[in-house]
Amino acid sequence: MSTSTSLPPPSAVRHRSWGRRSRVVEVLLVAVIVGGAAYGVGQYESLRAPSGPTLTVWTYPSFFASGNDPNGTLATIVGGFENLTGARVVLEYPSGDLASALLSARPGTLPDVVLGLDEITAGQVESAGLLLPYTPPNLASVNTTLAGALGPPGEVTPYEFGYLGLDYQRDFNNASGQPFGAGDFFTNLSTHPSLASRFIYEDPVAGSIVGEEFLAWQVEFYTHVLHENWTSFWTGLRSGCPALCPTASPDWTDAFDAFSSGQGQAVVSYTTDTAYNAYFGYGGSVNSTVAFVGGHAYGWETVYGAGILRSSPRLPLAERFVNWMLSGTVQRLVATNEWEYPANQTALSELPPVFSLSLSPSAIIPLDGYLPPSQASQEISQWILQLLAMGA
Repeated sequence: MSTSTSLPPPSAVRHRSWGRRSRVVEVLLVAVIVGGAAYGVGQYESLRAPSGPTLTVWTYPSFFASGNDPNGTLATIVGGFENLTGARVVLEYPSGDLASALLSARPGTLPDVVLGLDEITAGQVESAGLLLPYTPPNLASVNTTLAGALGPPGEVTPYEFGYLGLDYQRDFNNASGQPFGAGDFFTNLSTHPSLASRFIYEDPVAGSIVGEEFLAWQVEFYTHVLHENWTSFWTGLRSGCPALCPTASPDWTDAFDAFSSGQGQAVVSYTTDTAYNAYFGYGGSVNSTVAFVGGHAYGWETVYGAGILRSSPRLPLAERFVNWMLSGTVQRLVATNEWEYPANQTALSELPPVFSLSLSPSAIIPLDGYLPPSQASQEISQWILQLLAMGA
């Protein structure tokens, strides 16, 4: 049973599916509750009824849902592909993270395509042998470095990317001597309990994927840029406890809600938040930054990609859909609906003016190269065990 609803306008307090992905308005044009299906919580289908084969796509509930017209955006992506191929596309939203859903799916329940594997989860699915390598023709429009960011090119195809950022209140930053807007905020947080007590982060120990990405950023920054023991950050961060403890949130949603309600002055989020706020007229009281040392900016690049399930009985159609995700039609929707950067270099050159308010990706040195997707899950698990041993 399906019901047609309209989406409310985007909110200043955004939400992410299972702690990551684009800002979400969690009501869909056509919502279908999947009864008895352990892997799914909902579906999206267009209102038209193509007579061709059905392509099932697993993705995150916030998929392209954070623009001025989420209904129209999904109609362009899904309906446009249906018009092109005569097929029917059904988007399904598994509970939990996509990698866990794929790895635990019952036989015969896997989708044809998955959208939203990232630099933390892609390697898990690749190593399980679930994905069919495919190099879409439109991959030629993607920077070669980005094309291989999620593993061997063609295994998981990137369709968007961005950077984690530290969002902070400008007034607090200025009143405190600009500890966030200038210099290494990691060091500032770990050496000043008064700053740490106003800091909100997503907890990697609690299973937050944003928290795991933040941990990867911090570990690689300390190890390869500062050449220090990475655990010193966490020791310093909690040095003022219990009176001046930072706030550990279970996911991005809770962290950003707390920040937006004034419970903290800095939060781990995304560098494009400044563009988002300007676009929707939320004001300029918040800025976002990465870590600066010696005049260089160091960040953690978040990359999201599409994969084809080896078990799909509709492989040619699945391949066309992955290629479609890199088409100009879809890629031009990324910036103001996902609030990430499009993988397609032509679309990347056509960003709206508000993106000039965000730190340019070209100005940031990504630290991801120190943690290949094939090693990410294992390394992060070891780091979390060390945090647990520290009581952090």
